[in-house]
Amino acid sequence: MKKLCVLMALALSLSLGGCGLSGGRSAAELPPPPAQSPSIQRSELSGEEYAAAELLGAQPEDWQIFDIATGDGTQALELTVWQLSGGTWEVFSSDRVGCGGSYGRLAVKLDDGDPTLEYALQLGSGGVRLSPTQLAERSEGESWGATFLNGERSAGADEPVAVMLASGARGNSHKLYLPDIGFAEPELFGSEFTSVFALTVEFCSTM
Repeated sequence: MKKLCVLMALALSLSLGGCGLSGGRSAAELPPPPAQSPSIQRSELSGEEYAAAELLGAQPEDWQIFDIATGDGTQALELTVWQLSGGTWEVFSSDRVGCGGSYGRLAVKLDDGDPTLEYALQLGSGGVRLSPTQLAERSEGESWGATFLNGERSAGADEPVAVMLASGARGNSHKLYLPDIGFAEPELFGSEFTSVFALTVEFCSTM
């Protein structure tokens, strides 16, 4: 399982190798780029990424892919897994990586059978990954499910953006909330929920 997360990180790096200047013009000859706000949007693997991951057995269809633009002023990205406890979000785990480039790719996988979370972030020449980590013990008669960010979200500095929300509850099925709604309104999760987790991306203005 640990190997699969490493392979996915390697596959993501394929699409970020050609992001430099092109056409033979120097930086001094090019107009200054427009100001850019941080953003994250749902995406998919390129053909090269998919083939590389599939060839090495990483099961790319199980991963959710996001494109990240760090924007102006972002010094680091922070990925945080939150656990809802007593109606309050508490940090379960966190990773921080300096911005080695303007664009990045994030791959997230949740196995709701365990339930187990893993992710791989490739950002310029750097990156970070979370090896398969069990979020909770699944009880008999408990159902699990997850939702992921759809479309594109702009982000302010130092404000976490929820990209995944996973929850377990008593019974064969339960209501699933979109990540941004569930993260902003933890009071939505009543007593039938046994475990709730969120994954956020934060565009940090300091290292």
